[in-house]
This record gives sequence, C-alpha cells and structure tokens, in this order.
Amino acid sequence: MHSATRPLVCALIIVGFASFGQPADKPAAVKKSTAELEAKLMAQFKAFAIRKRDYAKKVAAEKKVKPPELVWKFFDSAIAGDFVETQKQYRPLALMSGQYDAPPPLLGEAFWAKARPRIEKLFEVDLLARWRESIARRQQLNKEAFNVVWVLVNEVQGAMEALDRWHADYLQIYTENIVQSIPRNAIYFGGTDPGRYAITLGSKSHEKADPFFTITQNALADGRYLQYLRRLYGKRIYIPSDEDNQRAFSDYYSEAKKRLINGALQPGEDVQLTLNFQCTNAVCPPFPMVVDKFNAYTFKQIEQKRGLPCPRCKMLVPIPEPQVQVQGTAAVMAINANLAKTIFEKNPDYEFYLEESFPLQWMMSHMVPHGLIFKLERKPLKELPPDHIAKSRKDWQKYMALCVGDAVVKPETTVDELCKWIEKVYIKNERVGFNGNRLFLEAKKEKMGPYSYRKGPPFYEQKTFSKMRRDQAGLFAWRESTTQDAKLKKKYAKEANLAFRQAFVLGPINPEVAYKFTNFLVEAKRFDEAKMVARTFLKTVAAQDMAEQAKWMLIYVFRNEEQHWVSRKEYDKAINVALELVKIDKENKDQHMKRIEYYRKLK
Repeated sequence: MHSATRPLVCALIIVGFASFGQPADKPAAVKKSTAELEAKLMAQFKAFAIRKRDYAKKVAAEKKVKPPELVWKFFDSAIAGDFVETQKQYRPLALMSGQYDAPPPLLGEAFWAKARPRIEKLFEVDLLARWRESIARRQQLNKEAFNVVWVLVNEVQGAMEALDRWHADYLQIYTENIVQSIPRNAIYFGGTDPGRYAITLGSKSHEKADPFFTITQNALADGRYLQYLRRLYGKRIYIPSDEDNQRAFSDYYSEAKKRLINGALQPGEDVQLTLNFQCTNAVCPPFPMVVDKFNAYTFKQIEQKRGLPCPRCKMLVPIPEPQVQVQGTAAVMAINANLAKTIFEKNPDYEFYLEESFPLQWMMSHMVPHGLIFKLERKPLKELPPDHIAKSRKDWQKYMALCVGDAVVKPETTVDELCKWIEKVYIKNERVGFNGNRLFLEAKKEKMGPYSYRKGPPFYEQKTFSKMRRDQAGLFAWRESTTQDAKLKKKYAKEANLAFRQAFVLGPINPEVAYKFTNFLVEAKRFDEAKMVARTFLKTVAAQDMAEQAKWMLIYVFRNEEQHWVSRKEYDKAINVALELVKIDKENKDQHMKRIEYYRKLK
C-alpha cells in the first residue's frame, strides 16, 4: 500500500522526549515547537518533491518518452505545497496507472453502440474500428511514458499524505527513531505506508541510499517498481531481474496450484484453474472447465481418469495444461515474499531491517525485535536471544510513555482493567489523571478531504504505533506456537500477552490489533477476555466503518467457545453460549436454535 517516514533535526525530538511519561499540558511551548517543526517538514517535503521531479525528467529524457502533462502539474502543485490541488491531480494519474480501478471507456459503450451504424453508413467505412486503433496506439504510448515516472509520482503522494495526516511531533518521533536505529549502507524493507513513504522522505537522499537503501516488499511484484529499483540501486546492490520476477510468479503459481488441488489454500488466497478441453473430433466444440476451492476434488478425479469425457461424443479428452489465475492480497504478497528473499540471499554482505506489513513466512525465523521495527538475522534462529526480548520491553516502555503513559500496561495488568481504561480515555474522553500525551489521542484534521467510506478520523499515530507493537506480539506468538520447549513456550506466550495488551492500549480503534489480540486469547481458551476485547472494539469510532466485521469478531469468539465446550461434552455451557449467540446474531437465529436442540438431545 503506501508509506511515509523521515529523519529530522534534534530540537523537536528533545521536546518529544521532554514530555516522556508526563501530561502534555504546556500549550505555549508545544504549539511553538510544533509550528516550527511543521515548517521544517514542509521545507523538507518540497526539497524531496523537487528531487523526485528532476529524477523523473532525467529518466524520461533517457528513455525518450513524453509523460502526460498532468504528471508535471502534479509535481509543481506538490512543490508549491498545495496539497488539495495535488490530490486532485493524483486521482486521474492513479487510474491511469492501472493499479486501481480502470477508467470508463471514452464517451461510453452505449454511445458508440448507437452512433456506430449511422457513422459507418455516412462515411461507408468502419470508422469506429479505426478510431479505436488510433486511440489504442496513443494510449499505449502514453502508458509506456507514464510507467517510467509512476513510481516517483506515488512516492511524492505517499510522503505528502504522511505530512498532511500525521501530527508533526509524532511523525518526527516515528521517523527519527527508525532512521537512527538503522546502520549506514543497510537494506531496509518498509511495508506499510508510513514505513515506506515517511522513511523515504526522512532519508537524507533516497536516491543515493543515504543513509541506507529503502525498498518496499509490497511492490516487488510490480514490474515498474523493479525497473525503478534497478535504475536507482542496481549498480550497488542486487535487484531481481526480469528472469527473477518471472521465476517468482512461476514458482508461486506452481505452489498455489498444488495447494488448491490438496485443499490447502492459505487464508485470503483466491486461486482458479481454467482447463480448455478440446476433443480430437473436429465436430465437437471445446468445453472449458474452471476449478476453484469449491470443486477442487473433481480435478483429482479427472487426473485419476487421465481426462474428461467429451459431452458430445463421450471420447476421453486428455487434460490440457491449466491456466492458473490468482487474486487477492495473499497471492500478491506470496510473490513479493519470493522476490524479497531473492534480494536477501543475493546481498549476503548487507544487514537487513524490516518494517512489517503482511507477515512473510520465510522471514519469521530470521526476525528479532529492533526498536519499532525488526532486524533480519542472516541465519534462521532456533530461539529469540533473551537480550533482544529484554530490550524490546525496555524500548516499548519508552514508546508507551511518549503516547499513553508508561504506567497503563504493567505485567500484572488484567485485560479487564485495560478495557475499562480504554473505555474511559478513548471512548468517554475522560482524561483526568491521563499521564500520556493528549496529542496522541486526537486525530489531525485532514486537509485533502476525508474518504467517503470512513465516518471518523483516521488516527494515523494510533494505528501505526499499535500495529508495530502488534507485529512484535505476532512474532512472539509465532515463536510460542512453533517451539517444542515447554519453558520457551511459556516465555514467548508471556511476551506476546504483554505486547498484545500494549498494542490494544495504543490503538483500540485498530481492527487489525483487535482481531489479532482476540484470536490470541481464543487460542489460549481465554474466552471471557476475548469477549472483553471484541466488545471494547465494538464501542470505538472505527467500528462504525465496519459494523458487520466488528460484530463478526465477537461472534467468532462465541463460536469457538461453544465448540470448546462441545469437545469437552459440557453441553450446558455450550447451550448457554449458543443462547448468547441468538441475541447478537439474530440473522442466523434458526441455525443457533437447531444446535441448541441438538445439544439438549446429547445431554
């Protein structure tokens, strides 16, 4: 997706750390410092946009292409600091990129359906076909020219969004803490919007890899981005070639095909096989077959029979080479993971650091906490070093103090106490005795306009910091689930428990955090606590934007608890849980009642 980050001067960091663990109640000093910082950040952004524009002109001249004029208007508006105008110009460019929804056909198909016969009759020529060919040629040339500069446009847009939507104080803290933690000449993977764009903006020179190489693992499957990286860094570090890119796609398709046939697709993975059967009998028409997760078992039957009978002549038709189609985030990220691994393996002399977006499985055994982000150790680790775990705790006490206060989450703090504190501070806005920074609780008003699908403010600081702590909780939970050592299992579960609670306090409006924390508690059979977390999230403003998903989170807890009691043959408890489901999931009342009657019979 997107990202934004950057390192800045020390004056403001001093202000940020001066309020460490204390209420931010000194408006005069804070306002003055914030205004100064905003001016510095804006100057930094303008210099950044100029560098990206000049680089775009250089590449376009080298490739001898002429990008659409709107591209240069976009850069000019960004350099002028007119964010509203820049955003207006970005929207058609985003459509042009093909990365988002495609634009509608010119004048619409309905118009041409009516106009074509009259035009052709008048001129006695297939005008529409010629017109389409002409437009297609022009569009192809424009697309080729635009593709050269698209990544640069996207980077300026991402940096602008960070500057526009974050509090300057927290953007500074976030950026400097990441940038200063990474040694020079290292390779950094930035996955989220802040993790990519803010860090790109915060670097002294992204183009010169000063102080380090910044790459996003989320866009590696995009050939345009790989070409951009090869131009930018290809002479200094290994960047996947076109052959590497093709191999990554091919390897994934092969693996996805096997998972589909074996019924082992990963969550969020949408895979289809299209088989175009063609009978050898010339009079028989071809008959295609689509295989997806719902009918994958039939493909095995066809393989056993070594073909499929022709519907017309009943002759056995051999299995053609299937066309593999994949959709969804899971598929794209799997390809990205293959390419990221290539970069990691082909650059053995470089240190690697990671800001996680989606977990990439091959990375898990290499990851160790490193401040806000992770370091990727060269060799897989059998266990996390104890000093890394202790330092992670210490680091996050500092970030907790800078955001909500360092006394909110202690090792002994219960989930019930946390939920009550969240309801008081976040939901009821009762801030008496609050020991954090009130700025963290307040969303910055957006200047470029809100999204139509979002009811409340975005709360970028809360979502970003909570997600980063959740990512570390996820690493501890993964370690707990994969180790066979009982002592280590208990240790990792303890660390995951603390990290999840800190993440939830940092961002109770973050659905990713609420879901992952809930799931962690469910797997530990801590159903009452899971219900507390789900119900607390339901009360937040974020739940208004995703009411059905939020309700499903609570239903998920109840269904798992119900199955737990059934597996233990404690049917009275299962009935009580199902009765609660009847109240919160009225659309499926009949199904719940049928299960209740069944449990009563089992009793």
